[in-house]
Amino acid sequence: KDDITGAGHAAALKVQLGNVRAFVDHHDTILQQPPVPLAHTLMQLATQEADVVFGGDYATMPATQAANQPPMIHWRNKQQTTRPCRWTLRAGGDVLGVACSPDGARLARAVGGDVVVCDAVTGFEVCRLR
Repeated sequence: KDDITGAGHAAALKVQLGNVRAFVDHHDTILQQPPVPLAHTLMQLATQEADVVFGGDYATMPATQAANQPPMIHWRNKQQTTRPCRWTLRAGGDVLGVACSPDGARLARAVGGDVVVCDAVTGFEVCRLR
């Protein structure tokens, strides 16, 4: 019996979230002001990603089937590597310094009067010291 709370599933989910975060971070500007409806823009950009990022079965998703949507670009021989830049460090102010934990699992950044600790893979904030 598979246990969805097991360590293997948690590790796979963490990798998946890292891939999705890299996608969103890379397309941040176009997603804020999409040239066509957001759902279609998101699906069109998703089709350009390696299949491991979103699963790769885009033809059956609702945004690709709507009659009033522009046609989707279909890829042949699409490259199946994920983005080397996983995410861009952003903060509400000037980043004064960045440090990495010895095991590479956490990043800490000094922003204003705070130290923000985040997961080095997903970028999710773990804690904030004021």
